[in-house]
Amino acid sequence: MDFSRQCRRFLNFQVFNHQQLKKKLQNISAISYFKNTGKYNKETGITPVTYSLVIADNDEKALMIVNETDGKIVKETVIKNLITYGICCTNFPNKNFIYVSDYANNVIRKFDENLTEVAKLKLSDQVAPLNGPCGIAINSYLDQIQVVDQKNCRVVFFDAKTDEFVSEFKLFREDLIEATKYAKPTSVDLAARVKLEDHLNRIKSRLELDFWPFGLYTKNDR
Repeated sequence: MDFSRQCRRFLNFQVFNHQQLKKKLQNISAISYFKNTGKYNKETGITPVTYSLVIADNDEKALMIVNETDGKIVKETVIKNLITYGICCTNFPNKNFIYVSDYANNVIRKFDENLTEVAKLKLSDQVAPLNGPCGIAINSYLDQIQVVDQKNCRVVFFDAKTDEFVSEFKLFREDLIEATKYAKPTSVDLAARVKLEDHLNRIKSRLELDFWPFGLYTKNDR
């Protein structure tokens, strides 16, 4: 059993067995959280902090906010054709946003704390469109939203303050360049009978098929 499936089974077990959560979820695919900061108490000198879980269920096509303390569903929304393997949330004192990578619809959705969709993150016209976005994280160190675009074998970066596209990083680009140094056919090699361009395309295909990225781990999560 792969690691991601183990995680989903664990999460399903936890939610199924939470006394207050009556809704039965069949396929929890992504989970994140954000902080709820209360009012400062002068007498105790404490600012209360609670946490809300953001959970996606691919079978239900649902996105929901669950109160961590009692397991009650606070908000829920259904999104047509939703399949997601990545959720991340901001953690600001007053207002937070939820980012969901929609694998099926090839879009990054932005929600407020009421699960109202407020935006979709857009790429630049100069780069390829999203194709299977999955892992997503907010890197507060760089003020970026970072998304694994699985089928394009790359990570794309958005400004966390403006949601604007910043750049892309094609995984294993350097490995591909290095591989092409040894892929040029010689006069004594059978590869000489094959067009160089076709030969390099096959190498590229093998590299991409051997590595399909799924998750993302950012510096601020350590």
